[in-house]
Formats: sequence, structure tokens, C-alpha cells
Amino acid sequence: MVYPQMLKEYLEYCKYRDNYFKNGKLNLANLRWFYPSLTLLLREFIVSMNVSNFVYPSKGNITDYFKFICNPSSISTSGSSMPVIEAKRMDDSYMEHIYKIAFSGKFEERTAVQNDIKYIFGEVVANIDEHSKCSKSFFTAQHYMNKGFFEAAFLDNGITIPGTFKQKGILKDLKDVEYIKKATEGISTKEGGGRGHGLPSICKIIKDMNGDILIVSGNGALYINGTDKYLKEDMVYSLSDSLKLGGTLVSLRLHMPINPVDFYKDDYL
Repeated sequence: MVYPQMLKEYLEYCKYRDNYFKNGKLNLANLRWFYPSLTLLLREFIVSMNVSNFVYPSKGNITDYFKFICNPSSISTSGSSMPVIEAKRMDDSYMEHIYKIAFSGKFEERTAVQNDIKYIFGEVVANIDEHSKCSKSFFTAQHYMNKGFFEAAFLDNGITIPGTFKQKGILKDLKDVEYIKKATEGISTKEGGGRGHGLPSICKIIKDMNGDILIVSGNGALYINGTDKYLKEDMVYSLSDSLKLGGTLVSLRLHMPINPVDFYKDDYL
């Protein structure tokens, strides 16, 4: 099976995790680059498992990058990457840094889409706060200028999207990826039922902004593509227990130039 690049990042993390459980060592020697999702996953694994026996990437600049990006005190107003922060700390000052990373001084591009990005990030954080019951949630981002895209990722250690449905007895006996798909279609887990607008609006806006989104939660993964005109359907994956995520990962990739949308005007909400 051919997997999209964003899902490959998650599967690579699972490989490192599995090797650690087998060998007692987290060996990153062959790692050539970090994308935001892999950064968050590895960082949280190292911290939560109290990993002390690991091998840094053999390329020194990659090791330096990993140490920098995982240091929450290393926020700067320059560069193309955002160090890992707690998602709940994402206030206007952090958003300003994100805009600088994403647009590299291109004021007209920034003005056109910064409200879209602020809405998307705010909705992801709100979903984490309202539904995940997590004790920890993190965020990081980077602009890959040579590759032509900006990528951001959110990770929490909560009860997962499928776990929220199961806990509330909504839509019983589905596969985890089916619960994720239902959440992106607007099926709400809030008291009183009805439709949930946060996740569906995020997915629609990302697609219309020339972007892609990956959601991994429990034993399911959903990839929504907004850049490949030949890929009409969302790609769903049921994950084995060896690939299970005890929490939820949301990874967003926006390809340059980012296509602005008017989410108030175009019926996204």
C-alpha cells in the first residue's frame, strides 16, 4: 500500500517506538529529518517513558535541531521553526511568531490568510480542551521553504476521538477510523447531540486553502487531501494495536501560496 507522506511520518515513529520496546534503546541514528508530527511524537515518548538510553541522529545539524525544537524556552522571533509549546499557551504572542514563520515577511500573503490560520488553530485547541480529557497537549510548526509548504502539528494524550464516542455511547460498534470520519462529518459528542462544527469546518477550510490534514487517534487514521485533484475520497486506515496512538495527533500541511478563504462568508461554520 502507498501511504501519503504525512502518514509515513507517523509510521516511522511507530517503528522507533517498537524498536525501543524490543531493544531498550531509542536509536535515531538513521533519522535524516524531523517534520512537526514526528518531533512531537518522539519528544512526548522520550518524556513520558523517561527514555535515557537513546542515540541521537548521526547528522549533527539534525541533532542540534531536535534539541532546539524540543526546548520550550527557545522561542525566537526569527527562523523557520516553532519550538514545542503547550497547546493551551497559544495566545496572540505565539500566533504572531507563527505568522512570521509561515509568511517570512510577505505582508500581503499574511494579511489574506492569518485570520484563517488563527481560526483553525483555535478550533483545534478548543476541541482538545472540550473533548480529549488530556493531561498534556503540545504544538509545533515549521515552514519548509525549499519544499514549498508550512506544517503544524498538535498532539494530546487524551482519551482519543473514538474513546469520546465510546464513553458517551454514541454510534456503537464502529471501527476507530469510522468514529474519526464521523467526527469530521459533524457528528457531535456534546450533550444534547446535534452537529459539531469545529472539526468539519477545520477540514473543509484546510482543503480549500490548498492543504492536507492527517488525524491519528486510537486505532484509526484519516488523511484528507486538498492538493491532489485526482484524489477525490478521504483516505482511511485501520491501525493494528502495534500502531495504536494513545491520544490524538492532528497534523496540518499548507502548500504555498496558501489560498485564502472567507470562513464567515463561505458557509464553513
